Amino acid sequence: MFRCLLSPLLAFVQTWLDEYSEDFRDPPLHAALRLLLDHLRISSAVYDNLHSQPNFCSLAAQAEALLETLQKEGDLPLNYRAESEDICQCALPEVNSVQIHLQKAMLTLS
Repeated sequence: MFRCLLSPLLAFVQTWLDEYSEDFRDPPLHAALRLLLDHLRISSAVYDNLHSQPNFCSLAAQAEALLETLQKEGDLPLNYRAESEDICQCALPEVNSVQIHLQKAMLTLS
């Protein structure tokens, strides 16, 4: 059942990244893209058995590539990156640290 619900969402995110990538340009930190990337990484750990394309892992890789491109264009140092370098290896400690980061971000927004 979840696969049926996730398919349109994944297609939407892929289209957003492909066709409207300028929506994520928000120098210097590109906060919206980082938040999306964190969500995709967490979801790839939760739904690691999802093998359809696009999947969370492939979209996380695409979002990471877009972030690197935007950082290069904005002359932001590449060492200022999202917490996890390895996109598809979302081990539980990394997921926990990303969840904590997201919780802090959400508290800041409220």
